[in-house]
Amino acid sequence: MWGGRNGSGSAKLYIPGEDEDEDEDEDGEDEDENEDEDEDGSAGEDSQYFVWADEDVAARELNYRRVTLKEEISTEETDRLIARRKLERAEDSCFECWDDWLRLRLARTSEDVDVRVAMEAAVPAAEVELHHDGDGSARYPPAHRSLRLLECDSDGDSEDEDDPDDGTGAALDYFLRRLEEAGKVHRCDPRSLGDYEDEGEEEAAAFRSLIDIARPPPDDAEMIEVQTKKLEFPPKNENESESDQKAEQEEEDAVSEDEVSYGRALPSWEGYFGAASELLYYSPQVKADYTPLLSQIFRTAATAEAFFEALYFGSVDEALNILNITRKKAPLTCLRSLLYQVGEATYRRPSDHGLVPVRHAPRHCFLKARGTDPPRTWTSALQPRLLQSAKNHPDTKKLVQEARTWYRRSVQYLLQDPKNADETGDYFAAYLRAAHRDVYDDVDRSDPEILRRREHVPSLSKGKKKKHRVGDISVPGVKETFDEWKRLDLEKKPSTAKDRVLSQIIVDAYQTSMVDVSAVLTVARCVAEAKSSKVVVVLYMGGEHTRAVLDFFQKVMGFGYAGLPKKGLCGKMEAWDDEERRALSYPDYLHDFELLFSLPIPSASKKKK
Repeated sequence: MWGGRNGSGSAKLYIPGEDEDEDEDEDGEDEDENEDEDEDGSAGEDSQYFVWADEDVAARELNYRRVTLKEEISTEETDRLIARRKLERAEDSCFECWDDWLRLRLARTSEDVDVRVAMEAAVPAAEVELHHDGDGSARYPPAHRSLRLLECDSDGDSEDEDDPDDGTGAALDYFLRRLEEAGKVHRCDPRSLGDYEDEGEEEAAAFRSLIDIARPPPDDAEMIEVQTKKLEFPPKNENESESDQKAEQEEEDAVSEDEVSYGRALPSWEGYFGAASELLYYSPQVKADYTPLLSQIFRTAATAEAFFEALYFGSVDEALNILNITRKKAPLTCLRSLLYQVGEATYRRPSDHGLVPVRHAPRHCFLKARGTDPPRTWTSALQPRLLQSAKNHPDTKKLVQEARTWYRRSVQYLLQDPKNADETGDYFAAYLRAAHRDVYDDVDRSDPEILRRREHVPSLSKGKKKKHRVGDISVPGVKETFDEWKRLDLEKKPSTAKDRVLSQIIVDAYQTSMVDVSAVLTVARCVAEAKSSKVVVVLYMGGEHTRAVLDFFQKVMGFGYAGLPKKGLCGKMEAWDDEERRALSYPDYLHDFELLFSLPIPSASKKKK
């Protein structure tokens, strides 16, 4: 048998012909082996292939067009496919999809119950505006020399290449479109704020309309240098085909005039720090670095804590006053250079394909919460608005204060011991890749959560007898990392892969906890804006964020589950197996929200559950 992978990532299995008689000639001698196998070892023309792919013919064809043929698939076509599949599942399995269930609840719930939806989705343009400092003459400076010296991006891990499950056309996008038609949907994830490349045309146009033609975002000095000097790409990598390099050149040459001036996204602080999660979890091959910013400007863990708390609970001005970024230090705030320097030669760095949309700390021009003065980030503005809209509620001030304390404690917990605090194992897997690449390449890392807990892991290349002692490998805490950076001299050499991943972990801890706080405040905002005393908020987020929000409302605010079967849990808290059926049988109170308000409320004197 012969196994391999085709262009779209689907497994193939080769089965030689089964009729042995056909392999013999008239004299009874075997024919040339090339009848079934070519000289290069590939399967011959009589071979059979079994392809591991979606059994739904329409979905398989769509993925082939999208991944192999690189076609742009419209949202209308995707929605039609999903709608058809839902009808088929309803007919053959008698279940309804989550979005249909929720739309029905939104339509049927009486006026006495106000139903709201909070989703882990990008903040819309309608809630922000573009802020300018000064006369608009500021320009983003060239990146620090250490960033120009960073090697070009490496290839992605082989298991991620050409994966049809690349996030395009995700369920979240479909649910969002469906539920926003019914209204009362609140988005609560600002990490990609301003990056409208993957948004629908209507939302992208809304972001573009925020730009004042008379005062556009600052020019990018490196982008202008690339264009005016017509810099070339570095010599072709021996593993890169001519077609790959040609496609790269065509993509870069297609950059619009606006992008030459200020990049591919509108600048925002959330977007600037939001790249950390992309680099850690999905695109570790992309070379972008928070190390210069953290090691040379922040310098201590205490400064980082004070800065992020001011940024997400105070004003942008307060946060920047903590750092005191001078003109000389400004190049250190860049995350990725558009230039690649080798000796005396300067090349045009190949594209990051939009994975680092906000390269510079946006000190002079950035998206702020609409109507705020002094300017506040979107998350920061949630708090005073909540206090204003629910000023008569006795718990509002307590919730805002507790959310700030909870944010600080959550980040401290994550960064004190990243390996053990991050139960998903993502931080450990990223660190292992950066600091112990030989081990990373030689172990099964398909489940980072299991890898994190193991003391010994079998070698993939030398058999089970050879084991790597991954239990002895720890991820440095934030204080240890800043102490180590005191010896770092970026004027002599760039940061290491270990430095880069540690800087990304530090930033991501603050960003992840910021999303949790945003979700908590958004839920409170839903209640404050409701026109009824009976409010149901449906929260749709990833598992880790959902657990964090649940933890806040139960352990900090005293919410309970008295009167609910199975402690209010429907489904399971741990990860689902790939082959596990995901259909759930909802209890009556999830079909009729009125039933939630007939449950007994425990008295304050009783022990809370």
